Order: sequence, then structure tokens, then C-alpha cells
Amino acid sequence: MERHHPSARTDVARLRRSLDEVIERAEKIVDIELRADLARYACLRLTGFLEQALLTASTDLVKAKSSGQPQAFALSHLQKSFNPRADAIYRHVERFKTEWRQDLEGLLTLDEGAQDLNALVGIRNQIAHGQNQGISIERVKNYRKTVDTVVDLILDRFCPIR
Repeated sequence: MERHHPSARTDVARLRRSLDEVIERAEKIVDIELRADLARYACLRLTGFLEQALLTASTDLVKAKSSGQPQAFALSHLQKSFNPRADAIYRHVERFKTEWRQDLEGLLTLDEGAQDLNALVGIRNQIAHGQNQGISIERVKNYRKTVDTVVDLILDRFCPIR
């Protein structure tokens, strides 16, 4: 089996920095309508960050722990995108290890994290389907806290630092 060099943490850090830049730009905007547009864009990017972080960490784990046909099979399933609602993330994580789902459920029970994820995805879907959704950059930043907590747990479980 070829030696695997995990890159998920590096890739996720790059995605985080890019998201930080979007949020920072939005915070500097004085024009209310333009700021609202950037807040909607930041919402889209935040949900995309969550999706990509899950995919990146999962792919990294599969590549580290498998090879050949089993790896090809697993990777083909990871290419299917899904709305990262709390229940979908729970199912995804549980496919790797039941205890990781329990850890995530316990984490998201605090401060209504699951509801935040579901609200974020709902807003993103409404924006993506052309509905006029009002969201502030402050609200995006609150959702960001929940997303960062989820991503950090996923990285700790899927790609632990050795």
C-alpha cells in the first residue's frame, strides 16, 4: 500500500482562511444592501466549507485506512454531495464509527448546535433557489461557531494529529 500523507488539516485550514477573508470583507462594508448581499454569500460559503471539510476529512481517512477496490468503492460514495443537515452529518459520521456519531450528537446538543446547522442549510437552500433570504453577517458568524465546532471534532476523529 502506498504511504499516505494526510492533507485534510492543511486543506481545511486553507478553506477556513478563505472563509475568514469573505467574512472580514463583509464586515467592512458600510452600504447596507451590499453588506446583506455579502452576508448571503458568506452563508453559502460557510455551508460549502462544512461540506468540503467533511468530504476532505472522510477522503483522508479512507485513503489512510484502505487501498485497492475497497478504497475505490468508498471514495466513489464520498463523491455524492449532501445537504449537511445535522441528521445527514450524523449518518455520515456513523458510517465510519458509531461512537463518533455519539460524540457529535453530544456536542451538538449543547447550545442547540443541531438546530443551528439545520437553519444554516435551510437559509443556504433558500438563497440558492432564488428566494430573498435576510441574513446578517453577525448571524453568519454565530453559525460559524457551530460549524467550526463540528469541523474540529471531525478532524480530531478522522485525522488525529499523531
